[in-house]
Amino acid sequence: NQLFPAGKTVGNNKGSIQNFGIVGVTIATEEIAKFIFFYCPCDYPANKIYGSVFIWGPAFVLLLAGFLVNRRTWRLTTGKCITGDSTISNNIRFLFIFFQIFVKAFIAPATWLILAFLKGDYYACARWPNPEDYQARARHHSCSIPNPIKFDGSEAEIIARNLRAESHTIGWFYVCFGMSIGIVLVLIFRCRSKYSYEQSNYIDRYRQSEIQQFEDELDKKAAEQAKRIVDGYFSKPRSKLEWDQIAVINDKVTRSKRGKAIYSPLHKFVNKE
Repeated sequence: NQLFPAGKTVGNNKGSIQNFGIVGVTIATEEIAKFIFFYCPCDYPANKIYGSVFIWGPAFVLLLAGFLVNRRTWRLTTGKCITGDSTISNNIRFLFIFFQIFVKAFIAPATWLILAFLKGDYYACARWPNPEDYQARARHHSCSIPNPIKFDGSEAEIIARNLRAESHTIGWFYVCFGMSIGIVLVLIFRCRSKYSYEQSNYIDRYRQSEIQQFEDELDKKAAEQAKRIVDGYFSKPRSKLEWDQIAVINDKVTRSKRGKAIYSPLHKFVNKE
């Protein structure tokens, strides 16, 4: 019997589970990327560019991916330019929702940046000094990650330790700063909420259930209409010309003479009949 309350608890905390899932996937991606791709170059300043790209490049890609996979991004932007509701209040609401989407999308890149700084390899590669500043004897030697210049053994070890320590400090600063800002923002939004905790929880669950019910019904209705269209087309043998008419590539939604929406060439063909 205790399995059902546990299941309810998991279902009621989908947002938290998704966030933890995003963090887990980001950690796995970071480990794979370092294992397969990361080879710090020996030449200066190529090491600075390479290390910086490994710190900020994946973070930027993860941020874009966070926007792309969030259904609210497309619900917010689809048809925005032609709806004609660009009032001040609507624009403010647009920015507020966009900020919420940004916060959600920022989880993965923030995790990447924190991991990158706490591990220290990317930062040490990017910050490895110019050999001329240390009066190095040569510029082109084989190297071991993350030191792009082959210094004297003890000297290189000291530099690497210092750079990793600096990277760890930056990483922990971001962790503390980010968590502090996050907690403060959550408290501010909670304090300004019009509803109690229980009512807010109910509203969140209702919205999740509404989306799920809508998508289920959407699939059902779309499948029913598509089946009617396909059955109508295959109700009798078709000629080569008729097959060619439905093979046209056209993604535009048009209107029939009766004003009904036409979604595809096949839909248009059957509707004409």
